[in-house]
Amino acid sequence: MRGEQGHLVLCVDDEEIGLGVRRTILERAGYHVLTACDGTEGLELFAREPVEAVILDYSMPGMHGGEVATRIRGGSRPSRSCCFRLHWSSRRGHICGESVHDEG
Repeated sequence: MRGEQGHLVLCVDDEEIGLGVRRTILERAGYHVLTACDGTEGLELFAREPVEAVILDYSMPGMHGGEVATRIRGGSRPSRSCCFRLHWSSRRGHICGESVHDEG
């Protein structure tokens, strides 16, 4: 349950450390944060909660971040949520992000 202030962000990542770091950073910035350890759990939380932004790891076992984003955008719930996919680029040596938000 979220309080009166702060936007609700959902972070989906199969790595516990990554989830913990994102949660800490976002909470310190004033956001309310939900976490999911895989795409299926992320979709369940997204369906139940008034999530305003989603941060997805791209490389996850089972359902990868791209598939989760596609399902969120194609769902029956009217969505004003914004999705971001994150992945590690060994070629570039840093984390890359991509907005997958549809205007509408």
